[in-house]
Amino acid sequence: MNETLEQRLSMLLDGETTPFETKRLVDEIDCNPHIKALWLRMNKQLSLIHISEPTRLGMISYAVF
Repeated sequence: MNETLEQRLSMLLDGETTPFETKRLVDEIDCNPHIKALWLRMNKQLSLIHISEPTRLGMISYAVF
């Protein structure tokens, strides 16, 4: 199967790559500034955490980066 770079990076984020493919992708990320920028953008999207907490007046929701 011939995945695009973005698909391969997404698989890496989801823990769906083999150890060999993980090493290859990490090496690509380290060596190529364009791939590194894409990787950082993809990671930033995943770093948002949504939290809901009960209060006296109902639920309060907020996001944490």
